[in-house]
Amino acid sequence: MWENLRYQGPAESTSDHPQGRNTILCGLCGKLFIRKISLVAHHHIHTGDEPYKCEQCGKVFSRTDRLRAHQKTHSEEKPHSCEQCGKTFKLSRYLKQHKKTHSSKPAVQRTGRIHQEVGEDLAGSQF
Repeated sequence: MWENLRYQGPAESTSDHPQGRNTILCGLCGKLFIRKISLVAHHHIHTGDEPYKCEQCGKVFSRTDRLRAHQKTHSEEKPHSCEQCGKTFKLSRYLKQHKKTHSSKPAVQRTGRIHQEVGEDLAGSQF
């Protein structure tokens, strides 16, 4: 595993790393990391390792942050609430998705997708 890790020394320009910090290179994909622990966590992507297991359901993850997010699905707690209607959600991303339902813009505009008018799509259809 460690044969694919290379110390890069100080970043040569601000484009390599804005603070000019020392970096470690992933030898498999070229991504740079400041901390060795971040590179180790990243390396699971390449190996397919999933060392973090949910004790409640047995599902496994390659990163601890993904395990923590998953564990919230087992909780009844819903700490994220909509300011407009009061509906609550377990995960912030669910709240973010819900907020789109309060938008005055049509779904087509929100997503940026172009669709034909519904009437044109359904013309001649049997229900």
